[in-house]
Amino acid sequence: MAAAYQLNIQVSDRTIDSHIRNIRAKLAAVNCDNVIETIHGVGFKLGALRAAGMTELPSTREMAAVGRA
Repeated sequence: MAAAYQLNIQVSDRTIDSHIRNIRAKLAAVNCDNVIETIHGVGFKLGALRAAGMTELPSTREMAAVGRA
């Protein structure tokens, strides 16, 4: 996390987990499940879209609409 955040910002591991959980929920709402993979002891990675039955991620507008629903 030190590489992702400035030195004067305190961020816990749970903060990152919360953001990932919210992103996963929005992706699931547009039928894009399992795109974010957890690599235990390392972090997360973006998985293959074809494995999720998609060729591209939903647009920002589509994702924002899910957040308002």
